[in-house]
Amino acid sequence: MTNTGPRPVTVPDDAQTAAAPSVSRGQVLRSLLWTLLVISAVANTLASFAGADTGVHLVCGAVTAVTGGLLIARRLRQSR
Repeated sequence: MTNTGPRPVTVPDDAQTAAAPSVSRGQVLRSLLWTLLVISAVANTLASFAGADTGVHLVCGAVTAVTGGLLIARRLRQSR
């Protein structure tokens, strides 16, 4: 008896590159900024509950402010 199972599909190289989604540097940067913003905000919240030193709050707040500012600046620049 012969094997009648599914055969592997071969796709030419140019079709593979055309089908692959392209991610721009801007999208990667935006994702990293949002991730950093969330992490710093959560870290600041946890530092509040843990009674951490003021320096920890300042660093977390500064990172949150800078990443938020960069996200706003990028958004305003895109709308122009």
